[in-house]
Amino acid sequence: MVEKSITKKDVNGIFSPTSEAPPRRTAGVTLVELLVVIAIIGIMTAVGLVNLDPGASKLKAAALNLRSDLMLAKSEAVKRNLPVRVDAPKSTEAGKEYFANVIVDGSAGTEVFRVQVDDDLLVSGNTLGTALTFTPLGTATNGYFKVYRGSEFYKVSVNAIGRVEIHGKNND
Repeated sequence: MVEKSITKKDVNGIFSPTSEAPPRRTAGVTLVELLVVIAIIGIMTAVGLVNLDPGASKLKAAALNLRSDLMLAKSEAVKRNLPVRVDAPKSTEAGKEYFANVIVDGSAGTEVFRVQVDDDLLVSGNTLGTALTFTPLGTATNGYFKVYRGSEFYKVSVNAIGRVEIHGKNND
C-alpha cells in the first residue's frame, strides 16, 4: 500500500507536504552578533586611547605657537622696516622661554614678545644661545628651533626666504 502524504495549502495557496514550521527565534542574541559588537567596541576604544595623550597635543600646540610667533617676528620686521631677532634660550635651564627684539643699530631695542613655555616643555635653537634674525625684507638667516617634551620634539625651521615650517614629530 502506498502512503499518501497529506498536503496543506500554504499562505500563497500552493499545496505542499505538511511539515513542522521551523521554530521561531526566541529573544536573545547570537554569538556572531555578540562578536561584532565586541569588535566595534574594541576598535572605538583603540581609537579613543590614541587621542588621550594630553602631552602630545600640548607639544604640538607649543610648536604651532612657536611657528606663529616666528611669523609675527617676520611681519614685525617688515612693518617696522628694521631687523627683528628671535633669541633662543641661553641654556637648557633657561629653555622655558624665547623672545624677540627689534634690532636698532646692532643692539636690541623694543621687545616684540616674550613667550613662557610650559614647565614640561623645552625650547632650543640651532645651538644654545643662537638667534634667528628676520630682515626688513622678510628674509631670514637659516635656522630652527625645537620644542621638546622628553625625547619627543617638533622642529620649527625658517629658511633663507623667511618661510616658517613645522617638521613632523621627531623628524630632523
